[in-house]
Amino acid sequence: MDTSGNWEAQTEFNMSIFESEKLKVLIIDDEMMIRIFVSEILKDIGVSHIEQAAGGSKAIEMMRKGFRPDAILTDRQMPNGDGVGVIHWVRNHPDSPNPYMPIMMVSGNATRKEVAEARDAGANEFLAKPISPDLVHRRMRVLFSSMRPFIQNDDFFGPERRRRSLKNVSMERRLNTTLHIDDTAFLAADQDERDGARGQVFTQT
Repeated sequence: MDTSGNWEAQTEFNMSIFESEKLKVLIIDDEMMIRIFVSEILKDIGVSHIEQAAGGSKAIEMMRKGFRPDAILTDRQMPNGDGVGVIHWVRNHPDSPNPYMPIMMVSGNATRKEVAEARDAGANEFLAKPISPDLVHRRMRVLFSSMRPFIQNDDFFGPERRRRSLKNVSMERRLNTTLHIDDTAFLAADQDERDGARGQVFTQT
């Protein structure tokens, strides 16, 4: 795994990909209807190449066989390999197509423990279910535009996990800077976006 890349260059590259029609996204969720729903949302914002996997094991197999997504949207709990395992693999395994890949966890369990676990695994963003097109659109742009510096130590490689207060910061400003650094910030920003979101909402049953 090559971790010598420049994260600022990676951010610039991410935005150029996001604003093009070449974006490749891997959706990982054991619920087929959620995969279809998210796929349709991504198509609406111009994503032309979308692959799906019903579990983490299948997703890792796809990447081992040559699929190189530009971003991953993954559920947390799945019977055939969970989202945390996928994030660990992407960030740390020698076969990873890109250890700096933007990764968003999309989960129905938005407890502080679950969010902290996603953060500590190396997720860039966290989006709580139920989801809507507007929420996915907003968070996808944040995912590509607000790459935090990557750090590496004995037990972690991923986006910097420093704490930052989001109190009294407008959503417009937050959408154009780093956010969701710690579990509290993850949850606060997610709730702010949800309160202002419009559009269809999909609830997992």
